Amino acid sequence: MTLTLTTPATATGSAGIDWWSVLTDAGIPALALLLSAAVAIGLARRERRAADRSRLLERRDRMLEGILSELAFFATVNPEAEPWADHFRVLRAQVVLLQTLPGASNLAAGRWLAAECQLGTSQMAIAMQTADQLPASMRDPLVYMEDTHRWAQRTTLDLAKWMRNDLRDEDLRAREKTLTKLSR
Repeated sequence: MTLTLTTPATATGSAGIDWWSVLTDAGIPALALLLSAAVAIGLARRERRAADRSRLLERRDRMLEGILSELAFFATVNPEAEPWADHFRVLRAQVVLLQTLPGASNLAAGRWLAAECQLGTSQMAIAMQTADQLPASMRDPLVYMEDTHRWAQRTTLDLAKWMRNDLRDEDLRAREKTLTKLSR
């Protein structure tokens, strides 16, 4: 027994359904619509990812600008004329926030900067103890703050190198390990 599809056209005696015509008239346009929709969805996803990455980089750059600004302060600070404790607090907070950003590179930079901040805090404490022991006539901030100023300048330059991709994440990790060993 054969099963045949009857349509009004076949019931009236004309030929059966021309499947080739159905395929070319309806199937190909439908396939074209599906393909163009898939391409559009793919492009939209790629664009969304690029926009997300761009926003992340902008956020990171704003944080790094703040960190650079605080480091620049310590490269020139005169603790007898300027309050400095709040600047260290802000610097450490920005470093912690940098570590929260997605990406291994941000984490490496954040950990290295955290180790650098420990070193800077220690150098600032030593500088202030030295200043307290000097008579007022011999207290020259350029002298007793020299190590702190150099630390801030070196850290600023290294961070700028990392931002330009002249310093690799592996280099930061190695420096962090060295600084961590020194602080123990």
